[in-house]
Amino acid sequence: MKRIHQLYGDERTAKEEVLAGACHVALTGDHWTSVSNKNYLGVTAHLIDSEWKLKSFALTVSKTVTRHYADACAEQFNAVTKEWEIENKVTTIGTDSARNMVAAARQLPFEHIPCAAHMLQRTITVCLEDSSFDTALAKCRKIVGHFKHSPASTEELHQQQTALGQAREPLVQDVSTRWNSTLSMISRYLRNQEAVNATLAQQKHNLATLTNLECDKLQKLEVVLEPCRYVTELLGGESYVSCSVVLPTLCHLNRVMDPTDEDPGYMIKFKANFSKDLDTRKATINNRWLKVATALDPRFKDLKSIHKNERDEVWTWIEEMLRGSEAGPAAPQPTEDEPAAKKSLLLLCSSDSDSDKEEQGPLAHYKAEPCIGMRECPLEWWAAHAGAYGQLSSLARKYLATPATSVPSERLFSLAEHDLSFTIAQPLVSLAKKLAEDKTALSRLTLSNSQASYVTTHGIAPQLKRQLSEKLHNAFFSLNADESTNQNNDRLLNILVRFYDDEIGSVVTQHLASKKVNIADATALLKALSDVLQEFSLNWNQVVSVLFDNCAVMRGKKTVVETQVRKQNPALLDVCGDTVHMVLNASKQFLEPFKGMLEDVCSDIFYDIEKSPKQREIFKEFQGLLHVQSQNGYLSLKRPISSRFLQMLEVANRTKELLDVLLVHFYCYLSKEDQLKHRYAFNIYRYLSK
Repeated sequence: MKRIHQLYGDERTAKEEVLAGACHVALTGDHWTSVSNKNYLGVTAHLIDSEWKLKSFALTVSKTVTRHYADACAEQFNAVTKEWEIENKVTTIGTDSARNMVAAARQLPFEHIPCAAHMLQRTITVCLEDSSFDTALAKCRKIVGHFKHSPASTEELHQQQTALGQAREPLVQDVSTRWNSTLSMISRYLRNQEAVNATLAQQKHNLATLTNLECDKLQKLEVVLEPCRYVTELLGGESYVSCSVVLPTLCHLNRVMDPTDEDPGYMIKFKANFSKDLDTRKATINNRWLKVATALDPRFKDLKSIHKNERDEVWTWIEEMLRGSEAGPAAPQPTEDEPAAKKSLLLLCSSDSDSDKEEQGPLAHYKAEPCIGMRECPLEWWAAHAGAYGQLSSLARKYLATPATSVPSERLFSLAEHDLSFTIAQPLVSLAKKLAEDKTALSRLTLSNSQASYVTTHGIAPQLKRQLSEKLHNAFFSLNADESTNQNNDRLLNILVRFYDDEIGSVVTQHLASKKVNIADATALLKALSDVLQEFSLNWNQVVSVLFDNCAVMRGKKTVVETQVRKQNPALLDVCGDTVHMVLNASKQFLEPFKGMLEDVCSDIFYDIEKSPKQREIFKEFQGLLHVQSQNGYLSLKRPISSRFLQMLEVANRTKELLDVLLVHFYCYLSKEDQLKHRYAFNIYRYLSK
């Protein structure tokens, strides 16, 4: 552990030296809430060093306990800058466009750079909500969901893909808060459309398949969203200059959204709404900073992405900054590569540029320089020319270091599964094993983590298996078998064994085995059972009874597992169905009239609130104002699972318990009639929306 602390100390010292040598530092920051409802703040630093190399690294990932009010957020950012002693060097801070973050940025002495990726995200999401693609997307989601929730259907799809000579790949389910997942869903479905249709033709289902016209709509939507995906990925990079790319890429998107003669009416409307919404949001970003950054990038200094009437103003800003600047020249050195050439080529924007008037001085010489190619690195150009442009190169180092998005800080949390301690556990264990020379110290290393505990526990699995085999060798026992699906969508047969343990003098139940089965039919399940018995050197004559659930594969027909098992041991005392499943099936029939309301509506509400940290924070605040909270301070919504009636009962009870809070949360979406009906919520909504 000392080595680990030493490594951290050395790395922090190195980062402090880098920051000490920098004149200008840009920050990005974001809040994140884990599944266990713990809040964290992530902050990253970005700078261009004396060798004209772009540096990006994390400053902190710290747990926060206060609510994400603007004052608290501003105080947290100030604390980070003071801890690293860079409060006088920070130029910009990039965040998303949440109201608390925007308000916090106004309290900070830094320039605020709203996240360009979030701006694009909101534009696309709004345009998709009000478009003619709703029906086609809804059908596509239901078809994808049919395969995602059925391993057997997925396996049949893979067989069709193999027969058609296609790669075996699963369909992708989209997430309502991520438009790029919708694009991935569309692309994957269209690529496998023939295999999907062939699979569905062999099944009994109630799915509404996509018509040719709807498939054509999805193809057109895929074409128009693909450039948006490229722009989002390009702007989210942190190993190359991105701030100066914002305006050229938005100019590129405006040209992509120009209607053509071949566009149908619904596509013309979508493109018009997209351009209008994007222009509205573009007006709220820090245009001055972005324009100066674009001018200081030798790839885009012709300012073709900026209107002609605004170009002279940009150069005037730069000239004024040069007159007030006291920065000196920097030493020229090469820097790292830019992004792939295929991405850079799309940034070329074709508009006429007026010739500049003849001027004198470094700025005039810089403007007279030819633009470099899209494949070239602007930092390499400045490294070679910094000596000739002294103060101007200092401005370039300041402006070009700023990231275009807050993605770097969000990327700190992208690997999180359940909690931060969970995500770092396995890498930390691997690191300790490599570094530890002291075996005694290594043996004391412990982690309260489910993954580490799982590995540790199953390290003695062979010994446990031998012990169980010895106990069952001369014993009679009962089996309990059931199917399940793991996170990788693999179908498993889980088998428990129940027997009398002579050592402790009582009946015990233990896990016998879990076997992977590709297709869960009677033959495959029986083979899995037989293989497990053979693996433990047991035989069917020792089996007293077998417990299955009441599904059609297990029980009810001549070819099901029950019949096959009786052939192996005709003297079985009992092959019975699970009473709990009988109750479950009866409850599912009872819930059928309420399925649309409970499953669809409550599922949408759950994902809208619980899967969005910001919406959940607002919902939590509403609970506090309405005095509807548990002892722990927050009542979370329940996710509907139609196959579990007790879960559906909890969903109904929790929704009823939070009904007033939900009315306030979604008040602006209610119809006028419902708003009048729930007048008591109006005053609360009006107060909170101020």
